[in-house]
Amino acid sequence: GSDPFEEHPGTAAQIVWQWQARMSVDEDSGGKADDAVDRPAAPKMVPARDASGSLIKDAKGNPVMISLDSSDGGFVKEDTPNIPEGTSWFGFSEEFVDFFKYSIFLGLFCVVVFGPRNAEPFYMVKAMDDFFLSNEFDYGVSFSSLTSIGQFWTFMNATMMPNVFPMYGLNGELISRPAQRFLSDGSNYRIGAVRFRTIRVKDGLCNVPESLYNAPEGWGGDFEDDDEFKPPIDACYPTYNYVEKDYLEPEEGDKFMPMKKYNNESKLCFKYRKDTKQPVYTSTVTGITYSGNGYVIDLGVEEDPDDPGRCGLEDLYDDEGYISPTPGPTAFAPSPDPSIYPTPYPTMKPTGYKTDMESRAQEQLNMLKASEFIDRATRATFVEFTVYNANADMFVLVRLCVETTSSGTVIPTAQVMPARLLTAYRVLAGDGVKGKEYGFMWCEFALYILALGYLVGEVMEWWTVSNLYRKGEHPHGYFCGWNIVDLVNLGLFAAVAVQRMIMIFQISKMVEAGSFTKPEFNVDVQNAVEFGNSVDTMNSINAVICFIKLFKYLDSHPSLGQFTRTISQAQNDLGSFMLVIIIVLTGFGIAFMLAFGHDKSSYMTFSMSFLTLFEGMLGNLDSEMLHNPSILGPILFAWYVIFMIFVVLSMFLSIVDNAYSIVREKMEDSMDEVDPLSRDVGWCLGIPERMVTGILGFFFNLAHRIDRIVPESDDGGAAALEGQDGREGEAKEEEPIEPEVDVDQAMESDEKFVAYTATYKKTIDSLGELKESQRQLNDMLSVINKHLKKVDHPGHS
Repeated sequence: GSDPFEEHPGTAAQIVWQWQARMSVDEDSGGKADDAVDRPAAPKMVPARDASGSLIKDAKGNPVMISLDSSDGGFVKEDTPNIPEGTSWFGFSEEFVDFFKYSIFLGLFCVVVFGPRNAEPFYMVKAMDDFFLSNEFDYGVSFSSLTSIGQFWTFMNATMMPNVFPMYGLNGELISRPAQRFLSDGSNYRIGAVRFRTIRVKDGLCNVPESLYNAPEGWGGDFEDDDEFKPPIDACYPTYNYVEKDYLEPEEGDKFMPMKKYNNESKLCFKYRKDTKQPVYTSTVTGITYSGNGYVIDLGVEEDPDDPGRCGLEDLYDDEGYISPTPGPTAFAPSPDPSIYPTPYPTMKPTGYKTDMESRAQEQLNMLKASEFIDRATRATFVEFTVYNANADMFVLVRLCVETTSSGTVIPTAQVMPARLLTAYRVLAGDGVKGKEYGFMWCEFALYILALGYLVGEVMEWWTVSNLYRKGEHPHGYFCGWNIVDLVNLGLFAAVAVQRMIMIFQISKMVEAGSFTKPEFNVDVQNAVEFGNSVDTMNSINAVICFIKLFKYLDSHPSLGQFTRTISQAQNDLGSFMLVIIIVLTGFGIAFMLAFGHDKSSYMTFSMSFLTLFEGMLGNLDSEMLHNPSILGPILFAWYVIFMIFVVLSMFLSIVDNAYSIVREKMEDSMDEVDPLSRDVGWCLGIPERMVTGILGFFFNLAHRIDRIVPESDDGGAAALEGQDGREGEAKEEEPIEPEVDVDQAMESDEKFVAYTATYKKTIDSLGELKESQRQLNDMLSVINKHLKKVDHPGHS
């Protein structure tokens, strides 16, 4: 019978290449088995289909069957029979066409993501760090090194207030009221107020041991009626947990009145708010996630009677009709007596000079400190604000957090987030942006259109492969290998596009409402900055996936395709190996946490212990454990090094090396072959060289088509082209010019033309003589050679 792949060369070859399987045709169909590769005894056979999904048949009308290598798991190449037949697009191979289209897509992604970015986000974060985090307000003490609440109040007065509510400019001059909305550097404009927020937990959620709560011996009174005798521990405040925040935090509207009066008559009163709509905050040290709820004070903002966090007169009555000693319905007490408490206004100001917002904020801060607003029930204190830098067209969200753990430890953390929120809106609104910003926006539109096209293609592929899988004509369906990577990649692109549109819509609403110039704390900008950073996070993940996907289109290349083929070959062993790593790291993680979690921060929780040991596996070993006072430290460290470094990592290297050796062995025969992708890429890269060569060749041909010009005649006539008479263009016979003088004398002539011509003729004559001498020498050598042969073989004629 005839070979079916000769009848369908393009379709069959494409399908076999697409599925990365070896052809194994039944003898009845006239095919030849591939003996070069070891295959299972009974491979699974499925009928081959062309681009339209129709069966491919041989000359006898039987379906062409192909075998599939299921060990690849579909990772090496997409498992879809829906492939265009043969070559397309001006004769280029399908491999090159797919690679070229994806290169355009990847180039647009790089332009959109990396084009508008520069070092400004880093410098913005560094500026906020220099102002608030690393700026020392006492010898060796900055916000990052706070250890007590007393130092926190000092930080607020010495560092926070002068930088957020400045009085003086860069040169020490008094600044105007509009300039007070800038930070002390004069470049960063403060959006709204500075929010002071605390998160508290309720009392009574944990029990005090009876041995520490019993009354003194011989005393039968009641603690509540006698202030002289109090139990050793009269309250218990649990550790904060975000999952149980509704159980731990106060209820909406619960009143809080600090125990200590601000002055002899007044107390502060606040209501707990759960409607702030602020984003959550996760500590980078403790790992605790805090909600956006709390008792809220916006520093420098005038009191609003409708403020949900304000206690009115009717709110001060309890169930028994008791009214607090607060004389008036105010959230903040009147100014204190200067003879008892220090003035709320900084004494450094000139006499008679004070700024409204700064003085009000300083007064509020002094009242909070004097009334002991932060107490044992406080679990986190936040200072939050947002600034905008017009020079960089960038917003920066600053969130300073001081955690007071249940153990009494004070832990300062911070979150500084830069984000470009206005750029896209300004481009669409034509708000004075540069031309390149319009280019970036058009590239972004084109990127999302291409991503949508790829997504539609994946949906069509899913539909086709799913139908084939249900009929039993596909080995493992759609959800495998590169298809999963494509779905994650395109899903992230879709999420980014939707978030970008939502963000532009939100910014437009804030611009129309004038939110950027209002004095109140702007929660919308805070959420928008968080939203913008989530877009950057997804783009960062997508960047890795997009560049890894290059290997999908380079799979046909003998050398570059070895990466994915090696992973595919080793995927089963690597899965088992990952389980081994998790088991070993879990055991050592628990051991190190139990043994050293009480005195080393790297092992204080299981998650941190696990990550620390994982870093050690990558080479960042904690050698301090060798000098641990406990003998258990060196022992556990030695065991860990033996198990993880000498055994587990050696297993990993062996698995990868073995898989790579198998792949190399399988591809040895194809290493010297030129694959279609390399051929087409090489042809495209040679276009500039061919263009230059063609242009130069054109000019050389043009020059050769022009005959040599004869010098002007003695009669002063115009010069004529050689071979032409200059009048009728008829060809003339060249007559040899007899030399009138000897050649040697002509070479010494003063006329350059005569000397050059004589030298040329002398050279030609010498070459002729040399050629004749060489001929004679060859004849002489031939005669000598024949004579020597007769001497060596006298019996032969």
